[in-house]
Amino acid sequence: MFNPCTVRNKRSTLRDIAPKESNTSVPRIPLPASRFKTKHIDALCALMHLSLLREDYNRAYHAFSLLLRSKGVDMSKMWNIGLEILNQIKPDDSTEYMERLIARFPANPNKNRTQRSLTSEQFYPAYILLLIQRQEYQRAMNSLDEYMLSPPFNQNKALYEYSGMLCLELAKNETSDHERDQWLQKAKQNLHDAGVSLNV
Repeated sequence: MFNPCTVRNKRSTLRDIAPKESNTSVPRIPLPASRFKTKHIDALCALMHLSLLREDYNRAYHAFSLLLRSKGVDMSKMWNIGLEILNQIKPDDSTEYMERLIARFPANPNKNRTQRSLTSEQFYPAYILLLIQRQEYQRAMNSLDEYMLSPPFNQNKALYEYSGMLCLELAKNETSDHERDQWLQKAKQNLHDAGVSLNV
């Protein structure tokens, strides 16, 4: 005979033996920390480039600052962007930025040139050009005299050309004929080493 109580009891029994929802749900697999870091870096890079396109240099600066603090960022693709941003909003910090890069990535004269890694040899010429643009000629000359004493800088023809042009500029402001002649002779020698002829 049909007994509704029996049906209710059976339903209760089925509910009791059925697996709980928490037991049947698929557990979340946490993403590796490296993947989160990559997404974070990609988002900051996209924000920085978009801000540059919009000429929003303050926002680009903040994004670049965060990228500098992030591990795994390839500075070989970013250092010149950082220099452009600083030249727009904090020009007084540009030289310090380049000097820190030079100190952080020293050149290795014994390194195989076919190996690609960031060293100061790659952006040191930009540092000298920055000083020239700011008309800090003597400071640029002093730096070149120091760095061009050793490889790989003494093998860089562009640096010899910069040195020659600086010598010519410094000779213009020299009141002593003797000192002026020395600057001109040095300019002639450096430009010759750079492959540039000069008649003085």
